[in-house]
Amino acid sequence: MKVTLHKPAPCGPDMLLLELTGGESLFIFVFVFFQLFPLLFFIAMELFEAALKGQPELVREVLQRPGLNVNWENTTDSNKTAFHLVAATGSQDLIKSFLYHPDIDVNRRTTFRNVPFLLARFNGNPGVMKVLLEDPRIDIVAQDQGGRTPLWWASSDGLVNVVRWMIASGRELALEVRGKTMGDGKDLTPAEVAKKNKKDKGSAFPRLHHSSSSSRA
Repeated sequence: MKVTLHKPAPCGPDMLLLELTGGESLFIFVFVFFQLFPLLFFIAMELFEAALKGQPELVREVLQRPGLNVNWENTTDSNKTAFHLVAATGSQDLIKSFLYHPDIDVNRRTTFRNVPFLLARFNGNPGVMKVLLEDPRIDIVAQDQGGRTPLWWASSDGLVNVVRWMIASGRELALEVRGKTMGDGKDLTPAEVAKKNKKDKGSAFPRLHHSSSSSRA
């Protein structure tokens, strides 16, 4: 490494110019990387823990930090990300905070092939699924390891409004894709599983049946 001392500038202190060789540059890069990596790792963990504990204000604050790996996967929890947790338990506003992040992978899969939209069915607020559905990046025909799509789960659980929102979206819904039921392992379509689970009461899923019939014609 060569160090050059320049004469004092009229309005400033002496300047030291460091001329680094390739090897020295690599050493400094590696040194800085291993100094920063643990910090960035703990920031990602902090986001996950805040989402897990239901701390929305902390989640929003961590999302603003530079260098955050917003898609960090917790290998001890089925490779879930913080976005998976928020999809299952968070508010609509918190979901939007993640969707606004420039680096978010909205379709990241867990060990069991669940994308965040699939886990949103556990959220007590169906409006969360509506927010996700309105984002064109969301894969609304993603299948879990049992071949079950978000429409299949919404039909199975009797989430009538969600089924109607999905149909009204005009997007491809894979109506004929069959998923395995949890009890007997039968391969059923969304319309069939709704009927099997007695969630299809009266006219609850009229457009679902109509769309399914049309697709076979």
